[in-house]
Amino acid sequence: MRKQFSYRRIIIRQYDDKNTDQQTLFRIFKATLKPNMVLKEFKAYYFSGKLDYIDATLVFHGDKVIGFCSAAFYKSEINHKDYTIGRAATGILESYRGNALPKWNLYKKYIHYWLKHPLRKIILSAYVANPLIYAMICKYTGFAYPRPFSEPPQKIVDIKNELLKNQRLQAKENPPFVVEIHFCVEISDKEQERIFKSKDGAVRYFLKINPKFREQHGVVVIIPVNLKNIGFSSGKFLYYYFKNLLADNLFIPEKQDHIMQ
Repeated sequence: MRKQFSYRRIIIRQYDDKNTDQQTLFRIFKATLKPNMVLKEFKAYYFSGKLDYIDATLVFHGDKVIGFCSAAFYKSEINHKDYTIGRAATGILESYRGNALPKWNLYKKYIHYWLKHPLRKIILSAYVANPLIYAMICKYTGFAYPRPFSEPPQKIVDIKNELLKNQRLQAKENPPFVVEIHFCVEISDKEQERIFKSKDGAVRYFLKINPKFREQHGVVVIIPVNLKNIGFSSGKFLYYYFKNLLADNLFIPEKQDHIMQ
């Protein structure tokens, strides 16, 4: 029987040391992604740039916070055009990985923002250092770049270049879409074993382009947030939801080789 989890949404609009929600987000971010993280690094990750707001969901098992997912939105200018840049982060304590973090929850945050700003250009960017997270993105997202067996459109390359330039990371890019990131994401030995044994195409592609993922290197993932991509991604979520539901009802164990958070 699956453990029961509960969820609480929080909104943070500016840095405030006394904000208890912000303190909780920092603690679970640190516990799930980087145990030795200091507050200065957390502040640099979320509160640099023109922050609109952070939309985060805390995951509870009983009274214990065991994970989170967050979407932070920033106003930016790319090639002399106004954009909103979304930055995603997810983390779950290792003993709870598998089913505790609802993947659709994170996507809903971007859909909600898009519904409020349908005419605004919105791009989701993520610096992904875990091949399993990258594989999950590829599985559930209609269009995400870079992706296996496909060259990214020049427009996406231009956006990526401008993002790296604005964040002063362009000098750290090598090879394309791979950059040295601000901190090293914690990946346990058990998780690394699953990564290197995985036969998933997206995991293998990630390892090919970013073999130094354990050495503070991440893949810049660009996801356009528009009606076409929302529709396609929603279809993929529904497909896998009903597929998993059918597997549960038939008592068929669902393989989770590459989608765990």
